[in-house]
Amino acid sequence: MKHIKNIAKRGVEGIIYDNDISLLFEGWKGRKEKIIILGPHDDDPLIGAGMLIYALRQEGIDIRIAIMTDGSKGYCRAGQKNEIISIRKRETESAYETLGIGKSNIKWFELPDSDTEQHAWKWETVRGAEDGLIAQMIKYFREINATRFILPNENDFHIDHKVTFEAGLYCAIQASEPIVPDFGKNSRRDTILRYGVWSPFKGMPSHSARMSEEALMKKVKAVREYKSQMHVKAIVRALEGRGPFEFFQEYIVAPYPSADYEMHFWGRQK
Repeated sequence: MKHIKNIAKRGVEGIIYDNDISLLFEGWKGRKEKIIILGPHDDDPLIGAGMLIYALRQEGIDIRIAIMTDGSKGYCRAGQKNEIISIRKRETESAYETLGIGKSNIKWFELPDSDTEQHAWKWETVRGAEDGLIAQMIKYFREINATRFILPNENDFHIDHKVTFEAGLYCAIQASEPIVPDFGKNSRRDTILRYGVWSPFKGMPSHSARMSEEALMKKVKAVREYKSQMHVKAIVRALEGRGPFEFFQEYIVAPYPSADYEMHFWGRQK
């Protein structure tokens, strides 16, 4: 890929380097892929994975940005309070357009900003309505026919990041299982990655990607669209200082390891 210069993957025997996207997304199927990137807030996917988004879009990969919250707590001046939701939506559309994501590929779930924990864990808000976030997300993942997911780091200090990871992980797994067939055909979860924003991962990242300078420039330009945010200049300086590198941590959906537990406690006794 033109804008992915190299990928590093941490393994048992050390770090492997290659410019093949399959090192990041095992079993990569090119333009058949449909990647959903979940953001607790509208700018989080840009900060954590903006260069990857740009690089993939330049190859024609279908990427959907799903934003959990409404941005209502993102005002930096008292006069913005009643307008910040609409302001942030305009900024978001402009920002993602910079990376090649049109407004039709942005989904808002509209949960109250900084209050996701109170609202996320619902299948229905009225008995039989199937209108809670969990139901909405499973339907959306299947509607898009998602193949891979990129979620926020659950080790972040911000509660919205923790909840978005947990809800996203749960729904990615459930949407791939043979349940609630009236919600559509099962999606896939060939890869689940975490991206970081404000806090470190638990443990080291599993992957890093070194991107082109153009990709870095586009990411920075996209973040600058959030002019309503008084700290945007500081964020831009930090991103420029990090250079053309992004980091990811893979989540492996592993089966219950009964045999391992048996060996640990009982050895080969029968």
